[in-house]
Amino acid sequence: MIVTLIIILLFFSYNNLFAYVGPGAGFAFVGSFFILFISLFIAFLALLSLPLRLLFKRIFGKRLVKKPRFKKIIIIGFDGMDYGLTSDWIEKGYLPHLKEIADKGSYLPLRTTTPSISPVAWSSFQTGVHPAKHNIFDFLARNPQKYEIDLSSARVFSPSKHFKIGKYRIPRNKGGVRLLRGSKPFWIYLGEHGILSQIIRVPITFPPESFAGMSLSAMCTPDILGTQGTFYYCFEEEEGLEYGRSLRVRRDNNKVSFLLEGPQNPFSDNGDILKVPVSLILGTKNADMHINGVSYKLEINKYSEWIRINFKMPFGKKFSGIALFYLISVKPFKMYISPIQIDPENPVLPISAPLYYSSYIAKKNGLFSTLGLAEDTWGLESGILTEEAFCNQVQIIHEERKKMFFDALDKKHDGLVCCVFDFTDRLQHTFFRYIDESHPQFRESKINVILESYKEADKIVGNVIKHENKDTLIMIISDHGFKSFRRCVDINRWLSDQGYLVLKEAESKSEYLQNIDWEKTRAYAFGLSGLYINLEGREGKGTVKKEEYYILRQEIKNKLEKLMDKEKECYAIKEAILPDDIYKGPYIKNAPDIIIGYNEGYRISWTSVVGGIGKKVFEDNNKYWSGDHSIHPALVDGVFFSSNELNAETIKMIDIAPIILDLWGIKIPDYMDGEVLSFKEK
Repeated sequence: MIVTLIIILLFFSYNNLFAYVGPGAGFAFVGSFFILFISLFIAFLALLSLPLRLLFKRIFGKRLVKKPRFKKIIIIGFDGMDYGLTSDWIEKGYLPHLKEIADKGSYLPLRTTTPSISPVAWSSFQTGVHPAKHNIFDFLARNPQKYEIDLSSARVFSPSKHFKIGKYRIPRNKGGVRLLRGSKPFWIYLGEHGILSQIIRVPITFPPESFAGMSLSAMCTPDILGTQGTFYYCFEEEEGLEYGRSLRVRRDNNKVSFLLEGPQNPFSDNGDILKVPVSLILGTKNADMHINGVSYKLEINKYSEWIRINFKMPFGKKFSGIALFYLISVKPFKMYISPIQIDPENPVLPISAPLYYSSYIAKKNGLFSTLGLAEDTWGLESGILTEEAFCNQVQIIHEERKKMFFDALDKKHDGLVCCVFDFTDRLQHTFFRYIDESHPQFRESKINVILESYKEADKIVGNVIKHENKDTLIMIISDHGFKSFRRCVDINRWLSDQGYLVLKEAESKSEYLQNIDWEKTRAYAFGLSGLYINLEGREGKGTVKKEEYYILRQEIKNKLEKLMDKEKECYAIKEAILPDDIYKGPYIKNAPDIIIGYNEGYRISWTSVVGGIGKKVFEDNNKYWSGDHSIHPALVDGVFFSSNELNAETIKMIDIAPIILDLWGIKIPDYMDGEVLSFKEK
């Protein structure tokens, strides 16, 4: 009895408990009652102290250097909206509201970052600096000493010390989650000057930073497994599955059952997986599903509502995730389950600032997707989701985002509202093959899905225009444009053929920088644009001496720029870029040694992205993922619209932050790389 009491007391002495759920991932388990109590308590204190805080800000807060130009700024981000496609469809009359903004204000190509990758570009948007000052060069980053690959933007740490009592382990210290993006978003400066912001799903805001405003995290927010999106496929017949997690079901006449797997049990010493029993009573075209004592009606080819899944742990503790269920067929039984995502009402990791913001949105609008890359392109790629099912999922997530955005817009009369919509990016990635007749997977279609997505963006702009007045500025931006992705370039195979990379076993499969003979290797590649020299003193088993580094790098650069795809009679690479030629900063040491700027139609191969090596340097891209932007930045301009005319003919992604600060009369930090561009008076 005494031992049990001690265990319980130790357990409840920790408000934040972490479970290791994979490389670099873990979770801060916070009880749902605790979240609700803290949310209400903080909201009450915020309201109670509002007059005092406003008075304090007025007396002691930072002063503006000049009078603000606008009282309210609205920034709408459409990820991946392409300048060329937008211009063409404006001219053809498909995008009347964007044309209205362009006619009365400005419409310009927005120069993206080098490399032209979403986490890099959105980080520069926030901070007004080049990658060498914010530390994000790709989705992926490496540990050069160990040759390990991880996410570039965040780390989640498990507790390092535990009490061991029998078969249980109790954390003695807290784990944590850390944002690896450097520099400071412009909305933090706004908050310091008493200007409040609502930042909704802007990429690379996980974990959220505390500031005088509210934010909801986006890109790189994990699922409850600690991955960037692992879906489940439930079936009764034997089937192969390249992606996701397979769950074989048991069938008894019209009843099927299975155990839905979650992360590892944080209190187990032997890596036990937390599981939830699920059962279904099957009809002819529907099913009654039972999970956690609650029943749900499922229909074939229709998504469920977001369903809360409670994983039970020892000592009466539990945590929850949410998922969409999609019944594919009854006989044979097939069902898709979306990645189990962080529950916004009971988050096991911080996904909003302040903590209660995600709970507030969920209470008001209902549960919503929290995963960084929420639209499940791998469910489509695997063939589990049809194109129609994928588009329906995109629509569900889009409607959630739209509701959040307009709710914020309706309630906020001054300050900043910024929201990024992802649907334009996801649909171009997966449906570009329908608008490029030269793509190996080209198919004719009655519906131009990409055009329809741009039309939907235009409708959003039309509704935002209703909020415009003389004191309001509207900006519409994208992080990059888009081009067709027809041919894969296996850079590691090319490096191997050139003698720069050596495998331990020539014929064996290599991925995640495995099976490489580092003592004979001089260069390697991974990520969407990076090539690295195996440098002595930096890499764990570096072979290239410092005095040889610049000679070797220039040699590889020269060869890459002459790399010919003989089958298509095209050069694959427009430019091999040396980072130290284009930017400087404290994080330059983390940059790739060469950034590869591919020509239109080309991109690094799927194998090389994860540090693997295939059999051929060039091959067709036969995946659904048929459009991309990870090419030379000069080829993929984004868009910039503003409701007031800009005194400029060109604008860059890094210019947005200093422009916003200047409009509100805030001194621009000296370290910012962007230019201050002004707007003409109406």
